[in-house]
Amino acid sequence: MKDVPIREVLERLEEITGYAFIFNDNSHEGVKQRVSAVFNNCSLNEILSTTLRETGLSFNVEGKQVAIYATPTAVEPTPILRYSGQVTDAKHQPMAGVTVFVANTNKGVLTDKEGRFWIKTQAGSVLMFSYLGYDTQEIVTDAEKGMLPTVIMTESAAEIEDVVVVGYGVQTKASTVASITQTSGEDIMGGGNVNTVSEALQGRLNGVVTIQSTGKPGDSAAEIYIRGKSSWQNTTPLVLVDGIERNMDDIDMNEIATISVLKDASATAVYGVRGGNGVILVTTKRGTDNSRPTINFSANIAMKQFTQLPYYADYLSSMKAWNEAAATDKKWDLVIPESTIKAWENAFATGNYGPYNDYFPQVDWYDFMVTKPGVSQNYNANISGGSEWLNYFASIGYQYDGDIFNIDKQPDFDPRNYMRRYNWRSNFDFKPTKTTTVSVNIAGRMQYVNNSIDSDFAKLMQAPSNNFPVKYSDGYWGDNLVGGYNPYANFNTQGQIQEKRFIGWYDFSLKQDLGALLQGLSVQAKLSYSQNTSTRSSIRRGTLHGNGDALGAKSTIRYNRTWDYANPIINEDNSVSYPLLTEKRHPDDQTSEGLPVSASYDNLNNTSRRLYYEFAISYNRSFNDHNVSLLALMNRQIYEEKGSGSTMKFPSYRED
Repeated sequence: MKDVPIREVLERLEEITGYAFIFNDNSHEGVKQRVSAVFNNCSLNEILSTTLRETGLSFNVEGKQVAIYATPTAVEPTPILRYSGQVTDAKHQPMAGVTVFVANTNKGVLTDKEGRFWIKTQAGSVLMFSYLGYDTQEIVTDAEKGMLPTVIMTESAAEIEDVVVVGYGVQTKASTVASITQTSGEDIMGGGNVNTVSEALQGRLNGVVTIQSTGKPGDSAAEIYIRGKSSWQNTTPLVLVDGIERNMDDIDMNEIATISVLKDASATAVYGVRGGNGVILVTTKRGTDNSRPTINFSANIAMKQFTQLPYYADYLSSMKAWNEAAATDKKWDLVIPESTIKAWENAFATGNYGPYNDYFPQVDWYDFMVTKPGVSQNYNANISGGSEWLNYFASIGYQYDGDIFNIDKQPDFDPRNYMRRYNWRSNFDFKPTKTTTVSVNIAGRMQYVNNSIDSDFAKLMQAPSNNFPVKYSDGYWGDNLVGGYNPYANFNTQGQIQEKRFIGWYDFSLKQDLGALLQGLSVQAKLSYSQNTSTRSSIRRGTLHGNGDALGAKSTIRYNRTWDYANPIINEDNSVSYPLLTEKRHPDDQTSEGLPVSASYDNLNNTSRRLYYEFAISYNRSFNDHNVSLLALMNRQIYEEKGSGSTMKFPSYRED
């Protein structure tokens, strides 16, 4: 066949061979090419290979069908490159926690505290930069440049017009030159079922770092650093709730309207040296004018458990490694006898070991003590609304935080770790005249924190797994030579301590608009009283007042026993036991068992009260594009707290 289209050649082959030829959509143009070929005694594969050579077409034979398709073009893979850069705000301050991700992929990273990032992707990829309250930025990667230009994040237009709380007032973001960041109560509530406000701030505010060192019920508040830890001394920021110095972890998160963080000197200057570590301003919710009653109810239930547990080498490996170290140091007296190692090898091989085995104790203290997840519950109901003469917001909340440890309620006491808290708040704004506003805030908290007398978490990490059982077969607790290292006995048998913490906050303020005298002029007076009282109740095992209290407090008898593994004893029932080598009794050989429990109820632990009053006159007026704000303010604080015994310390005074 000479100078004929490929399709004609293939159709002729179809008639001769009986094979069905199928053409893919991408082959239609290719089969229009013209070829010349003569074949004698050739196979179908040979004919097709010769005909389609250098035509850009390929074939595939499956049974009696032949598929013709365009040969795929080999695409050289694009190399993966490493790119780095920095993200700042409009004031050229580094921004930590900015999300950097490759568009149309799930590949992303976060900027570090210096605003820097590193990411691997192909040249020509689009990198997206996003952060809450800021416009998303884009940048295209270059094949020749691994270092990207600095990305400047700009606040969204809607955010710029927002009102932010500043020292002793409010301003729009557009008119604020100080470094201030703000978040809303709704954003805080989006942080999950955490127990304190400080925990919920993690990752919510630019420049604010929180570190939580414990999740213990009633003690889970996080440390807060604004722009890092600036000193080895106290770096705790000043916290004001509705303008009064208070602990924000004492309020229910459902009560919060906004949280503002003042970070630089221009923002904190009005607070003097007290604002040197930054200032956090918490504003609680209030009712709005002429609004219908709005009722909200929220319920949150969460579970918590360890995210990661330590890994320990098995006991046999530990003993062999110990012997190697002792031999290396030529301390032959410390070498563990081979008979002991062989006995343990046999115990592991036969399954003759466990947490209650006298001779071969094997206790995974984490698995034994952490048997269930802790449960945390949070409920809140609130109502808000307003009319022409009264705005109101009222809230009541309940919180329960349970622990993860395997602690059981005992007949004489309850050593379980848990926290129960009740919060209440009512904010009222009365308007007896159009120019007068009287505000009354009444809030408080009642908290119960229950703990075991001895709940040292460090002992859980330090307790040996193979030195003693949880309990011996004779009913006595096991312990090591030093004593006090049986976590289960420590947590369950020593007693309980319950702390009651009451806080009451009472605020009254009067604001009078004097616009009739001078437009923009107003005066304000504020009076605040805070009461904080904590009491402690306890039930202790084995304390007999006036007779060995120190020993009685530790009267749970424990033993440490060692065995002679070199001389096993075969009993009549073919079980194996071992002679006792040493026995150590804790706390000592004289302490009696079964001493009665003792109790104390509501002993005053601490009490404090704070009286604060403030007077201010302010002038705020706009002239065309110019804003004028003037403020003259004085305040005084009287603070008293409990001293030694039942006496109060001399009051401290501060005036600004």
